[in-house]
Amino acid sequence: MQKSIYLVWIIFLFSIPFATFSQTRNITGKVADEKGNPIPLAQVQEKGTNNATTANDNGNFSISVKVKNPVLVV
Repeated sequence: MQKSIYLVWIIFLFSIPFATFSQTRNITGKVADEKGNPIPLAQVQEKGTNNATTANDNGNFSISVKVKNPVLVV
């Protein structure tokens, strides 16, 4: 019984770093031209990945990313 409790704690402690690295965050924004007019249906993609989304009719978008400092390409 004692060994199984220690084994559970060891597995738990080793899994904490993996859980923190795999967290995603949501980035929201608006795609606009130089004059501030919204660009409807613009595609926003995380650089170097296939992770992409499309802006709505008002130029607003939301995308989930896993890296700390992503580069977004419009």
